[in-house]
Amino acid sequence: MQLEKQKNDLSKELEDLTDRLEEQGGATAVQADLSRKRENELAQSRATMDKQTEEHEQSMSDLRKKQAAAVGDLEEQLEATKKGKSKVDKDYQRLVAEHGDTASQLEDLTKSKVRERLNAMLDNNTSVYNYTRLKNIKNIM
Repeated sequence: MQLEKQKNDLSKELEDLTDRLEEQGGATAVQADLSRKRENELAQSRATMDKQTEEHEQSMSDLRKKQAAAVGDLEEQLEATKKGKSKVDKDYQRLVAEHGDTASQLEDLTKSKVRERLNAMLDNNTSVYNYTRLKNIKNIM
């Protein structure tokens, strides 16, 4: 009987261990299933991140191209502005020189006109003087 009791106890213990093993096996399957789900989620996250990284790199490339084009346009505008400024400076220098020439010519012309007027006035005064003198000489005689 004791042997049978031990046998029953061992059978019961074996059954308990089998149940526990099955439970553990079920838990392992659940863990494996959870691991697969996490791996799938991780793979999806990596794929999403790779796609976003590629989109970001493309966007940055496009922005660099736009920036380079804008810089090129600005450099062209700057060069055109420098050329325009140089032309304006040359025109200014030419006008200053012309102004100096014109001012000199005006001064010479003014002096000439003043001389002409003074000579005319002198001639007029001389004529009046001569007329008055002749008149006075005729009156005296």
